[in-house]
Amino acid sequence: MADGGRSTKRERRDEAKKRRLEEIKRRRRRTRLRKIYSVATIVVVMAGLATWIVIARANAGKKDKAFNTIAVAAGCERLQNPSVITGTHITPPAKGSYNTDPPTSGAHYNVQNLGPLPTGVSTQEVVNEGYVHNLEHGHIVVFYKPELDTTLLAALVNVVKTDPQWMLIAPRASMPFQLAFTAWGHLEGCNSPNAKTADLLTAFEKRFKDGGPEQNRPGTPAGV
Repeated sequence: MADGGRSTKRERRDEAKKRRLEEIKRRRRRTRLRKIYSVATIVVVMAGLATWIVIARANAGKKDKAFNTIAVAAGCERLQNPSVITGTHITPPAKGSYNTDPPTSGAHYNVQNLGPLPTGVSTQEVVNEGYVHNLEHGHIVVFYKPELDTTLLAALVNVVKTDPQWMLIAPRASMPFQLAFTAWGHLEGCNSPNAKTADLLTAFEKRFKDGGPEQNRPGTPAGV
């Protein structure tokens, strides 16, 4: 300190430098803390997501087990949850490529009256590229071999008629099942369907209705 209580130019310069260094240190500390908080937040979120996935899978497994008990009693196979194929739009007469028969996801038409198809009861076979768009909207589509028992078919049609905006039933001569229920990413096949199969359809719809990637998209019933 210079005489008379006044600081010299050098002392003022040193003091300013000291303040700048302290401010730099404070900024670095704040930056480090922000990084630490960011990493901690990511870790917490990822841990929560991992926990949610584990719980979701466990719950889905429980639901599958309960559903499969009903399926076996109804003369059907265990529920299939095939890998989902991206639902790209294609233009007729292009054809999609699928990983199940009947398909449960994949390419489809986005053309009026060709896809999505009217819901309700169809007496004619429907094309894969048309009804897969229904599945994308969360609809349930039921297929049966033409030789299916007429009493059972009538019971299934009655179930469809209880919710015709969300369900479609149609014949399908060439498939590895006598009867099949489809939803986006889910397939239930039956080769020995019985009187309990209509109840299985009700359970299938309750679980998978409006579960497609495009939700809240009810159909327009026809043939009801």
